[in-house]
Amino acid sequence: MISLSLIDILDWFFIAFILMLLANLVKLIGRVKDFDWLILVLTAALTLVFLILVNFDGYTFEGLWEKFLVLTISAFIINFAMKKAIEDFFIKKKKTVNWRNDRAFMMSVVITSAIILISFLSYSIWYTIPRDIDQTHQGIHFQLGEGNQDYEEPVTIRVKGDWRRSLSGGGYFDGNFEIVGDGIRITGDEAATTLRVLPDHMGNRGYLHYRSTDVIFNFGDVYMEDDFEAISVARSDNGSWTSSDGWVISAPANTRDQGLELANELHPYRGIKFE
Repeated sequence: MISLSLIDILDWFFIAFILMLLANLVKLIGRVKDFDWLILVLTAALTLVFLILVNFDGYTFEGLWEKFLVLTISAFIINFAMKKAIEDFFIKKKKTVNWRNDRAFMMSVVITSAIILISFLSYSIWYTIPRDIDQTHQGIHFQLGEGNQDYEEPVTIRVKGDWRRSLSGGGYFDGNFEIVGDGIRITGDEAATTLRVLPDHMGNRGYLHYRSTDVIFNFGDVYMEDDFEAISVARSDNGSWTSSDGWVISAPANTRDQGLELANELHPYRGIKFE
């Protein structure tokens, strides 16, 4: 079922109109008889590629393939109407077009487009295919704020599960996000979670929540880079978090200064530098 709004559908219908108008102009000016059909076939092929990639990277391609489906269907309808109008015009004016028999040009466009589409599809599948992640880091648990510099406790973070990167940035994680330290022990089945890490103005961010029976516990926001090789967690424990006195876990880090530096690097919180 298409999830696009009416405005989106009208926008892509207009794009299809412009596309086929240009295609038919090139067709008539260049006297390339089947150029409009070539454009339609390429548009349909691209829509099919996006549909395939929905299974590998839904965040990037779910909406994109729907838009191109509207584009493709609209383009076929518009081209049928344009072709009929053009034929009627030439019949009325008793004119004919001396079409070129340029099969070499058409084949070169088809082969080049096929190579590009297959390469893009192959790269996208390779990039987004799930890969095993098993990262263990020694980190620091500390509190932000000028009066809280004395508190720092070592923690161990282990991230183990499936990690699927997204072409839009970030990715999807399904597995265990274990945290062990002073007053914190989230391991085993309690550490099971699903993360969608999204790139935004505050870094690569995901919401770390744990499910215990029917209760969902929001531990905080996770910021990461390079397949969880560096991690910073803004710990909220189902509550609010502020940059003035919030709790942070950073790894790898051995001191509060290192953890603070990593936190500032991974989540630029509205331009505010943590202290």
